[in-house]
Amino acid sequence: MELVKRNIAYIAREIDIWTEVTTLLIPGLNDGGDELQAMATWLAVVDAEMPWHVTAFRPSYRMLDRPPTPRRSLARAYEIGKEAGLHYVYVGNVMDADRESTFCPECGQLLIQRRWYEVREVWPERGVCLHCDHFIPGVWS
Repeated sequence: MELVKRNIAYIAREIDIWTEVTTLLIPGLNDGGDELQAMATWLAVVDAEMPWHVTAFRPSYRMLDRPPTPRRSLARAYEIGKEAGLHYVYVGNVMDADRESTFCPECGQLLIQRRWYEVREVWPERGVCLHCDHFIPGVWS
């Protein structure tokens, strides 16, 4: 894990490549509150604007001994990320329109609405909140 963290920090800070992190939440393996808190806090220190995707696990192939990730675990991870100071936390692999959409961290305005694989942009200029002019980082081309 330390090697992964070192590489994330290096890519995000030193060579300035847009970086997003995805954590597959596997019940009983990496979905504990302390572990999620440590990860979210560390990510916020590296870059609070780095998106963190917390994604639901589904048993398949060689890993059938674990249940699917409960929605409440994803919601808890989302809240942990927000409380740690991350501006962009997303729930994935389940339909959750509120937690998979992008909101302005400054004013809370909905900017990009996601519902499963349906994406609707609700801002006239990519990268700028239409209500408060807050800069929204990302790759918008």
